[in-house]
Amino acid sequence: MSVQREEQTVFAITNHMEVEGELCELFYQQFGDEALPIVGSVFRRWGDYLGARRREKLGGRVDLEAAVEAQMKPAMEREPKLEIIASSDERVEIKVHVCPYRLRGGIKPLCDAMEEMDRAILQSICKEDIELEIVGSLANDDECCHGIYKKA
Repeated sequence: MSVQREEQTVFAITNHMEVEGELCELFYQQFGDEALPIVGSVFRRWGDYLGARRREKLGGRVDLEAAVEAQMKPAMEREPKLEIIASSDERVEIKVHVCPYRLRGGIKPLCDAMEEMDRAILQSICKEDIELEIVGSLANDDECCHGIYKKA
């Protein structure tokens, strides 16, 4: 890591998601778009594992609405709270005001790759294909992350 990058770090790293975000951002800065398939693959595999564990805890296949609620529970417990704009078994629309990975600054492609984890978690819990449409992203310097999860 360059000294310049080290000096740019303003906040202490306080949890594993911030570590993941920092590592992925540095990897992306170093290797550009070539890093994205690697990041996406690792996060997707981690999401498959986490989703299978969560599905067991939830008692088997769960509908999309309950799966998103279970997955986003930590974000619902911190301030500012995650907003659920619309919710059904077919489609869940959310807004998140703080990125747990602290991604900022026009790096939405990296965010998209890292979001493979959430999509994989939901697919594993629901046992269905789930699509994610990112309408807005803090990683793109938008005011919030605005995502829509829907059954494919």
